[in-house]
Amino acid sequence: SAAENGYTKGNKVTVTEGTFSNKIYGGNSKKNKSNNNIVTINGGTFTNTNTMTDGIYGGYSAQNTNDYVATGNQVIINCGTFTSKVYGAYSQYGKVKENGVAVGGSTTEMKNVYGGYVNDANTAEKNWVTVTDGKIDNVVGGYSWSGDAIENCVIISGGTISKGVKGGQTADGSANGNKVIISGGEINSKIYGGYCTSEPADGNEITISGGKINSEVIAGGRSGNGTAINNVITINAASGEKPVFSADTIIYGGDNTTSSKDKRTGNTLNLQTKGLEMKNIANFENLNFYLQEDTINGDTILTLTDDKGTDISGSNVNVGMAGSTSTLQVGDMVNLLTNSNGITADNVTYGRLQQGVSIKYEFTTDLSGNSIVATVDKAPVKTTEQSKSPVETQIASAAFVNSGADTVAGSGIANAVQTAGRSSAEMFGASGGGNMRYKSGSYSDMRGYNLALGFAKAIQNNAGKLTYGPLLEYGWGNYTSHLDSGIRADGNTKYYGIGMIVRQDNNSGLYYEGSVRYGRMDADYASGDMIGAGGSKVYADYDSSSSYYGAHVGIGRVSKLNDTVKADIYAKLLYTHQSGDSVILGGAGNGEVYDFDAVNSTRARLGARLSKENGERGTYYAGLAYEYEFDGEAKATVKGLSTPAPSIKGSSGMLELGYIIQNKDVNAPAVDIGFQGWSGKKQGFSGNINFIWKF
Repeated sequence: SAAENGYTKGNKVTVTEGTFSNKIYGGNSKKNKSNNNIVTINGGTFTNTNTMTDGIYGGYSAQNTNDYVATGNQVIINCGTFTSKVYGAYSQYGKVKENGVAVGGSTTEMKNVYGGYVNDANTAEKNWVTVTDGKIDNVVGGYSWSGDAIENCVIISGGTISKGVKGGQTADGSANGNKVIISGGEINSKIYGGYCTSEPADGNEITISGGKINSEVIAGGRSGNGTAINNVITINAASGEKPVFSADTIIYGGDNTTSSKDKRTGNTLNLQTKGLEMKNIANFENLNFYLQEDTINGDTILTLTDDKGTDISGSNVNVGMAGSTSTLQVGDMVNLLTNSNGITADNVTYGRLQQGVSIKYEFTTDLSGNSIVATVDKAPVKTTEQSKSPVETQIASAAFVNSGADTVAGSGIANAVQTAGRSSAEMFGASGGGNMRYKSGSYSDMRGYNLALGFAKAIQNNAGKLTYGPLLEYGWGNYTSHLDSGIRADGNTKYYGIGMIVRQDNNSGLYYEGSVRYGRMDADYASGDMIGAGGSKVYADYDSSSSYYGAHVGIGRVSKLNDTVKADIYAKLLYTHQSGDSVILGGAGNGEVYDFDAVNSTRARLGARLSKENGERGTYYAGLAYEYEFDGEAKATVKGLSTPAPSIKGSSGMLELGYIIQNKDVNAPAVDIGFQGWSGKKQGFSGNINFIWKF
């Protein structure tokens, strides 16, 4: 689709076979935007090379503006031979964003592929190229002639690249936040996360988990005077087989030029597999070695062969373990880095040996001969302070089950007493919800809703009336936990169970009550703030499920102060037991098993409520209560070592206000609207709106 002044969008072009020497457009606008167009090529020969800009375009715009003029365009290539350039989107002047080219098919042969291309001083942002097969000369995620190349990406899982790979490239702008991800294929030319001529090439990333690399690898590359800092290269075996590097491969954090600008600060090399071999590494401030599950005593992580030796002076060398790795033994040694031609390691800082996010070791790391060697002195010694965070979920879920107990022991029993029939069981219900903070040494914010539904029957006896019946309960909510160190975690939780209530109301105003409950609790945990073995943030998560049971007993007296005012003074003892569970902490580099102990909660509550009848229209009530938690501690171990244990043991105070709307129609419900505010160990509010039916 082509338009002189119009906006081209949503067009589709499919080519199956033939020979083409002309341009091909999904969308082409001379003075407007070109968005969400798609070109699919399943075969053919494409030979248009007359000018620099001739080629195949998902979207094309020549609008003279600083706006985004080409977004969401794609070229999908399954087969074909190309001497033409291929662009997910091309802009003569404006910005391009989120365009891409997908290349596959073993018979595909191509020259130059660009996810997005700007031929002016504007931005190429979040464009992409994926390669699963074929032969390509040059691949660039996003290119800008003189603007910035930001957060573009190239993903290669197969095929052969012969002349170059760049996540983002620019001539006069900066190349920041671009990525190259390689899990397969063969690369025979230089790989750049981001590349520019004179401005910064900062914050780019390269991840290599497979394939054959026959070239230099440069996270942040520039040929002029810009910085090349805070770039990251990660090498692992996540694709199933570790990558293979040629004897000439050198990996650089910052560029390989002689520029005097900073090309080292913050650059990080993460090595997450063993048995790697290449020529050399350079321009890294941080070297992070992660020992994987199959690492044994005497293994070597990285072997370098440069006859000039290797210089890591001034670097930070950190050692970590995958969380699932078996516990190291005292005296075990691992060669982190070795070069038979010598290693210079002046003023190197050696960091911690940590397993996943949970276990600390005492160790010695130092230069020994021509190797950097890590030796375990004591293994393991203790858990990390942040290992408390996964345990906070157990406190949050136990506190939430407790809120269900409060619903049953509060409005649940009260509503059952009012609705219970003498000749048959009557349905009763209770619901509540709130936003509570539980101070556990750190704290957890819990937001949730509780529901109980059952049948109640009343029996007259010599002392007064006995009410009893079964119930079902359900609750759902979410929580956020916070450690003092700033680590935050989030999750969802729910419970479901059965129970029984009973209450005896004597004619004297004395009453005593009780309940039992049994059910299941499900909860999950997720945090992106945990500090991994290499000292940077990693993601961690798990799912947990356990049973619970609980009971409560209470006693009180209702006294009539005058014709309209009553006082209810009561005491309750509430107990909940949440069973333990074992979970595997998910996330890259983790895998630790957390064994959670059971959480027991024993609470005593003393309180008083005044209620005043408002004629036949309803009843006001207000109350105060004091609660003390005697236990409420969550304990866990990782590899037999205890984690920090959050606890909600302590005192809390409660103020409640409410109004019961009484309907004159006996078949219509009374409506109980209540509000409770808490301070102390529990802080926040809860509320309820209950409909009390009588049939």
